[in-house]
Amino acid sequence: MLISAAAQPLRGSTPSFIRVARHQAFRRHALRAHVRWLAAVADNIKSNPKGTLALPSEARYNEIGVQQLSSHIFDQIFPDGVKPPPQELVELSRDHLRRHDLLGKNTDKSEPIAFDLPPLQGRTLDEHFHKLGVDCAEPYLAYAKQFARANPPPKPRKWIHQSGWTKYYPDGRTEKVDAPDEEMLSFDTEVMWKVSPFAVMACASSPTAWYAWLSPWLLMETTNDRQLIPLGDPNKAKIIVGHNVGFDRARVLEEYSVKQTRNAFLDTMSLHVAVNVASKTPDHDLAVLMTSGMHDEEELWVERSSVNSLRDVAKFHLNVSIDKALRDDFS
Repeated sequence: MLISAAAQPLRGSTPSFIRVARHQAFRRHALRAHVRWLAAVADNIKSNPKGTLALPSEARYNEIGVQQLSSHIFDQIFPDGVKPPPQELVELSRDHLRRHDLLGKNTDKSEPIAFDLPPLQGRTLDEHFHKLGVDCAEPYLAYAKQFARANPPPKPRKWIHQSGWTKYYPDGRTEKVDAPDEEMLSFDTEVMWKVSPFAVMACASSPTAWYAWLSPWLLMETTNDRQLIPLGDPNKAKIIVGHNVGFDRARVLEEYSVKQTRNAFLDTMSLHVAVNVASKTPDHDLAVLMTSGMHDEEELWVERSSVNSLRDVAKFHLNVSIDKALRDDFS
């Protein structure tokens, strides 16, 4: 289950289709650069009688004699060069080494290693890795930002009891579908864990519709409880958002294919753990701390963190209380 707070689109933000187009253009540019690099490597191997990628280069040493990257590799990684360190820091380093009788004791001088690297995607390493990260993240990052700003349609007032997926339109219409045909979904499953590890029910929502899935085993249409949930075309890029979504992913049909899907799973529990979790305090101890009347300056972290259950996370971030008593019917 994912609870989203209503939010207005950010002013001045770039539309997602423009970001996707820029991403695709960058990928084409990166592919051409990679092809040129492969061609250069092939030419280098042909011209080298030993069939090796190694190239001659000069060794480089820093101000206190420690060997660094070879000149050939350094020029590729730092095309604009680097500023020399401040002289006072160099003298401080020398003094520190001298006091420990280590100055000038570095005798490990290896043959410089040099070979041609793929071209940097930018002028600096920071820019290079940022562009590679964006290349890997898109179009999922754009989908995630768009989904975070979206408001789901009203929840259906009546649910249809039929196996498989049922789509619920905002105007009240329903339609039986093979799988949600969406690029952005929040997704949750339920299991009768004392009977079977397979899901008996699932629910999903998108910016345009709600979806519900019921296992044919739950409706006694089959005696086989081993039912997996289809999420649609595995070649279509989509994000699936859930809390501890790895649990739900294990019950998705396409995730057991030998071919890689283009599904990207976004875990709200992991996002919470990264910034606000009270990970080192058991739930009971945390409750005691929060009611013990301690000084704010002593345990300020308690007021700015939370345990990671969906109920606690929703209360912490959105001030929404969730009644999960109905879920006990599945136990």
